[in-house]
Amino acid sequence: MKLKKLSVGLMTAVLTAGLLASPAMASEVTDAASVQNGTVTVQAAATENGTAGTGTSDDIQGEIKDTGKDDAENGTDQGEGKEDTGKDDGKGDIGKDDTGKDDGKEDEAFTGLKEIDGIWWYLTEGDVDESYTGLAENAYGWWYVENGRVNFDYFGLANNENGWWYVRGGGVAFDYVGFQANEAGWWRIEGGKVNFEANGLIPNENGWWCVQGGRINFDYTGLAENENGWWYVQGGKINFSYSGLVPNEAGWWKVTNGMVDFGFHGITNNEVGWWYLQNGCIDFGYNGLAQNEAGWWKFTNGQVDFGFNGMAGNAAGWWKFSGGKIDFTFNGIAPNESGSWYFRGGQLQFGYSGTVQWMGLNCTISGGKLVPVGVSGAIASRAASANSDTNWLIVTDTNACRTVVFYGQNGCWTAVKNLSCTPGKNSTPTVTGDFKVTGRGKSFGTDTYTCWYYTQFYGDYLFHSVIYNHGSMSSIQDGRLGMKLSHGCVRLAINEAKWIYDTIPNGTRVRIY
Repeated sequence: MKLKKLSVGLMTAVLTAGLLASPAMASEVTDAASVQNGTVTVQAAATENGTAGTGTSDDIQGEIKDTGKDDAENGTDQGEGKEDTGKDDGKGDIGKDDTGKDDGKEDEAFTGLKEIDGIWWYLTEGDVDESYTGLAENAYGWWYVENGRVNFDYFGLANNENGWWYVRGGGVAFDYVGFQANEAGWWRIEGGKVNFEANGLIPNENGWWCVQGGRINFDYTGLAENENGWWYVQGGKINFSYSGLVPNEAGWWKVTNGMVDFGFHGITNNEVGWWYLQNGCIDFGYNGLAQNEAGWWKFTNGQVDFGFNGMAGNAAGWWKFSGGKIDFTFNGIAPNESGSWYFRGGQLQFGYSGTVQWMGLNCTISGGKLVPVGVSGAIASRAASANSDTNWLIVTDTNACRTVVFYGQNGCWTAVKNLSCTPGKNSTPTVTGDFKVTGRGKSFGTDTYTCWYYTQFYGDYLFHSVIYNHGSMSSIQDGRLGMKLSHGCVRLAINEAKWIYDTIPNGTRVRIY
């Protein structure tokens, strides 16, 4: 049997065979023979095996080199180029030269790759070693041996004591830079060798990938950095179509087309709410006003406060808010802890002094502020700061003996009834404070008098009619109004008591002072 060197032409064809991608991720990650390297600052995951390739074929061949030399390299084949004599001593062709002569010395000690009848085998001390699977070297490179035979159909990763290597068409591809897969994942290959020290964002023709410890981390979703900026990575890959807010340990960031937009100043939203951003990051310390295309908004701790219905200021003035937004249509009086103020077009009018009609009452304004002059001003001032669980509000001035009923909503009330009443006398005064309507009834009394249409607001304290003779709605026993006379209830004309009884729901705020 003849022992021949593998022809240069055959070896070149083998080394230039096409890339066979792993079916699991071939369409997504498999790249061309050469790609750019990205550099990043992301923390590397701990990995095993870990030496980087040196990048050149000669150097890496020196690194990967195992044991054994091919005696075809040493000129020990005595019969090279000679005719076969046809003689056979019956011992077999392995180790023989082309003359058929064999002294049995060198081939018996040979360990390495040999071509036997056109097939390359791995020999151990002269014998074909079908138990051997791994990498082996000859003059043409390093080869993947499977069950003792070079497997020229193999594409994939194989390892030896010096690392993991990319094999293409049976031979280690020292010229390859890119990504390749095995059952443990997709790996960064440089100079044909897995680089376990590769960390960061690294591209191929299918995108940019987050590499940690040489392997693509498909579990990573978050922000990562390279020399071009900070990027949103989703499932291990930069998502260039993403725009929104993304957190990391330093805050929440505005991402536009996959990249953190450090130049963004303004308002944006996520599923939790609307936020104020400076330099691309939510400013949770911001309390103030900010504008977008929809209007001006009140921010508390960096977030739009849609529940805000008061007033707030900026460099341009003080403004009335409704639902967290400046209400430029508001004309009237609104309260804060310092008083009640006059607004036109949503802005506080510090320069105005005069009289205005508000909540159905005539009110005096001085320097933009409501002056509680007279009964109307005092009642209006208290109504301005009152909140009710219904669309109704009742305010009673016990000194002025007036009860005013308002309709509207918190901070925006309109007087619909302005009534003369009789509160408690000094010895049995009407209770003062904030209360709620809790019940009602048609009448109460004794065998000498009847009070009609009562509405309860605190214990035995009621709104009800003036006093009638027992059982009568026409015979008045005491009909005086406008003075402090009662035992603590608030008396009204019978028709007004019935209107409150019929109209005002339970839960309505009652403010008495």
